Amino acid sequence: MKLDTIGLETAAPVWGSHSELVDGFSAAPSFELPITTDFDGFQKEAIQMVKPAKGTTTLAFIFKEGVMVAADSRASMGGYISSQSVKKIIEINPYMLGTMAGGAADCQFWHRNLGIKCRLHELANKRRISVTGASKLLANILYSYRGMGLSVGTMIAGWDETGPGLYYVDSEGGRLKGMRFSVGSGSPYAYGVLDNGYRYDMSVEEAAELARRAIYHATFRDGASGGVASVYYVGPNGWKKLSGDDVGELHYKYYPVMPSTYILEKNAYPKEHEQLKELRQVTSNKYEQRSIMNVPADEAQFLSMLLKVMNAKKTMEIGVFTGYSLLATALALPDDGRITAIDLDKEAYETGLPFIQKAGVEHKINFIQSDAFSILNDLINGDEEVSFDFIFVDAKKEDYMKFHEKVMKLVKIGGIIAYDNTLWFGSVAYEQDDEKYGEMPEFVRRSKDFITQFNNFLVFDHRIESSLISFGAGLTLCRRLY
Repeated sequence: MKLDTIGLETAAPVWGSHSELVDGFSAAPSFELPITTDFDGFQKEAIQMVKPAKGTTTLAFIFKEGVMVAADSRASMGGYISSQSVKKIIEINPYMLGTMAGGAADCQFWHRNLGIKCRLHELANKRRISVTGASKLLANILYSYRGMGLSVGTMIAGWDETGPGLYYVDSEGGRLKGMRFSVGSGSPYAYGVLDNGYRYDMSVEEAAELARRAIYHATFRDGASGGVASVYYVGPNGWKKLSGDDVGELHYKYYPVMPSTYILEKNAYPKEHEQLKELRQVTSNKYEQRSIMNVPADEAQFLSMLLKVMNAKKTMEIGVFTGYSLLATALALPDDGRITAIDLDKEAYETGLPFIQKAGVEHKINFIQSDAFSILNDLINGDEEVSFDFIFVDAKKEDYMKFHEKVMKLVKIGGIIAYDNTLWFGSVAYEQDDEKYGEMPEFVRRSKDFITQFNNFLVFDHRIESSLISFGAGLTLCRRLY
């Protein structure tokens, strides 16, 4: 039994005597098939025996401007990566592209073969073949070879007289028409991005970014995909390559290293006191999102150094929560230093109290469960004016203006008042009609105007010199001048 492949390759006629050499050149190419009673079973066993562990990510989708096609460039076999620069988007003609998923050799050969047949069709009929016709032609060819070990999962994308077209064709002769496809081991991840971001009315730039982002996310999750994310656009004027970006560089585009994260991980956390670290972790576990009420580790580190430079001994903290900044302050003060800590929530303070005790600094702290204004008035009336080296305020933002007038009477000339959260998660930089303002949580929007007004007031308060620092949600230091 022989399989005739004359439909694929046409031997040129040879004129002259029919010698053995001439007969060999003019004969239709063929190859022997195995002699077996169960040919289908033999095929299945043979395919499983040599079945490659391959992987890739390709995608294509139709939108109002045409078709967007994208692919990675990694060639792999299981854990082995043979190349990072494989061209997986193949130009069939100036208006049509094919994608490669499966066996590289199979896909390249049959796309080249399809390109030849599309060109012959154009020469014979004086018009380009349609995307529908090209995909049907490839499906018919592959169908005749089904079960013979080919591995092809391709998309045929292009523009013809009817507009954009997109088809999926595989090595079993399957053929599907659709609006968007992704093929390969990374396709589940690519589909997640596509399904979330796809809109038919996208611009070319938006569609290209969606395709690029989908390929990147697939390469991030799928080890068999990687290399370069190539993006092609097919429109009424033919195809055009828009970009080819290394997925390693795309990672830092979509997930840039934030300076604050670097500072915390490389500087603040390694130097963090053991009790501060445990308190931070317990607060995060117990209060979850509310744990942001504590200052970040880098801010606590800065305040600790500031207190030591000032040789501060007498300080105050208005707003304690679980006491992360309070513990950092107590650790920075000398043994005879004293802190007046004021907060209505004693339960939160008692969450941090065991760590304060373990650190051996409880004797420095006088915690008062009370409304802050009543205590401040008592201190002012009790001859405590101009006696505090440092005062830290992290309480209700709408009361910052009132707090300022009170603590200005208590802090020494040359002393420091620190106001936390004065950038208020960046909200102070946006107006109410800004799109990002509407995306902010309600508690941020509710206090944003109070913080903005307070910041403006401090700029023109001639009794102080101030500096607004971008720690956490913002920290303003005010030094009393007179």
